[in-house]
Amino acid sequence: MCVARNHPRGTLPSSGRASSNDGQIASQAWIKLGKLNVMGNRLYVGNLSYNTTRETLEAAFKSVGEVVEISMPTDRETGQLRGFAFVTMGSAEAANTAISQLNGSMLDGRALKVNEAQERTGGGGGGRGGGGGGRDRY
Repeated sequence: MCVARNHPRGTLPSSGRASSNDGQIASQAWIKLGKLNVMGNRLYVGNLSYNTTRETLEAAFKSVGEVVEISMPTDRETGQLRGFAFVTMGSAEAANTAISQLNGSMLDGRALKVNEAQERTGGGGGGRGGGGGGRDRY
């Protein structure tokens, strides 16, 4: 089975076109790979201080439930935190508790914004376009 990373449902049939049962196939593929990703457990955490560390963020979220994963994106050029993170909780119940208890709470002098992470929908990445001029092409 071929798993396509950029396809919104995770897999493409051999024809390359999406079909009505792609969602079921994708779910089965992720379960077989042991990578069941439930969006309901993944949280967006915004308004982070640039001084917030993975450890302090993890401690805050562990106080309300099991933390499975933390992702803290950094700027490509400077390596500085971008001011937000994604926290995957162990269950939807823990995620809901985290939202209700930690949204608006203070961490490193900033009021956190905590809500369910939204799945990306295309767009993204500005890309570096353009080809050069037509010089010396013959």
